[in-house]
Amino acid sequence: MGRPVSGAARDAILQGIRTALRDQAPAPYPASAVAPWTPSPSRRGPELLSAFREELRLVGGDCRLVAKAAELPAAVARYIEEGGWARVVIADRPAVRDAVSALLRPAIRTGAATDIERADCSVVQAESLLADSGSAIVVLFDRAERLLPYLPPVCIIIGSVWDLHAGMTDAALEPMYGPARRGIAGEAVIITGPSRTADIEKTLVLGAHGPHTLTVFLVSEMPSVRP
Repeated sequence: MGRPVSGAARDAILQGIRTALRDQAPAPYPASAVAPWTPSPSRRGPELLSAFREELRLVGGDCRLVAKAAELPAAVARYIEEGGWARVVIADRPAVRDAVSALLRPAIRTGAATDIERADCSVVQAESLLADSGSAIVVLFDRAERLLPYLPPVCIIIGSVWDLHAGMTDAALEPMYGPARRGIAGEAVIITGPSRTADIEKTLVLGAHGPHTLTVFLVSEMPSVRP
């Protein structure tokens, strides 16, 4: 065994580490290795959609297809009204605002934490969808938005079949890195179905630590620009 380090020597070592860390510039984010987004049917296919829907079903979620973006507001409104969810809170994104534009009662745009806690349903937007796990990558930009996937008992995710990826590839993760490169703080959440736990007597319980109902609405129509 070596000789024990004295208190003075230890302090000198720690001070050297502090100095090195203080003077070291933060490492830049790596440049994107992904080509600019363009819809490409050759990279998408019915098999990805089928796999995504099946994986989501296996974890207790639901996927609903809408043919055109113009039909999404009516589909979302009908689903929310059938569920009887009166208090709806949303991420403040153009696509999400459009998706809830047909609601009889206006949705709350990412209100205070108390608004989100009392809400029946939240609506967020998927940036990428992972077919191999039925997961959605959602990017949230402020403290209140980060509560949307957790507090309301029902969570609706809107997205496009053109954002489907086979798995967690560089292209699928690009929406997480892009805002960081631009200096935008936020949080990326990978959502895989409703909240599930089997801690108590190995009995599966939905909604113990998050939403008990999770539904993904996907638009089949090819968008002209990235949402």
